[in-house]
Amino acid sequence: MMVDSKYNLLDPIVMSPFVRRQTPDSQFSHFTEAQLVELTQKCFAGAKCGYRDGVLCVPVEPSWFYSGIVQLKDGDRLLGVFRKRPNDKEPRKSLYAKVGDKMPAQYVEVILYHSDVLRETSDAEEMFYCPGNAWVIISINGSPTKEPVPVEPTTMMYNFFKMDGGTDMQCSNDEFVRQLKESLDFWKDKALCSGKNG
Repeated sequence: MMVDSKYNLLDPIVMSPFVRRQTPDSQFSHFTEAQLVELTQKCFAGAKCGYRDGVLCVPVEPSWFYSGIVQLKDGDRLLGVFRKRPNDKEPRKSLYAKVGDKMPAQYVEVILYHSDVLRETSDAEEMFYCPGNAWVIISINGSPTKEPVPVEPTTMMYNFFKMDGGTDMQCSNDEFVRQLKESLDFWKDKALCSGKNG
């Protein structure tokens, strides 16, 4: 593992309640096997640094994963919604694609936050707290292409500007602009599917 972190890489891996929303009927990427923690542990040696210290991206074999991301075509309809996420104080705007079914993922990363990072905001602590220290699985990012999925631009801005529900990126303005450009390049013609309940 080529990760340099002030957080203990030997801390256990646990599942957050947040990632349990990633079901076949949701708009998110999902996994059709139950052993996500075990798979993440098996692949942990390949972990990469995330957008800040205390966040890890663990590439895993994409079999059994489906991507919630839809490749948009000219004229595709989008669904807009303004609602709160669990434990957020303020609602956010979100756009979803009203087309197609989820596709098998070509590339998958399991995103882990160290519990100390999640405790930096009281909202995150309520949602993700676990006794002691741990690496907490907070998202399955399945991509329809063979490239990783960058943090979505709106989420990135909520993080960088420390808005409600955001996690401090702890990066310079120049690094933020670089990451935001990478995010926009990926997401400009993609959206999450609306899900069967969307």
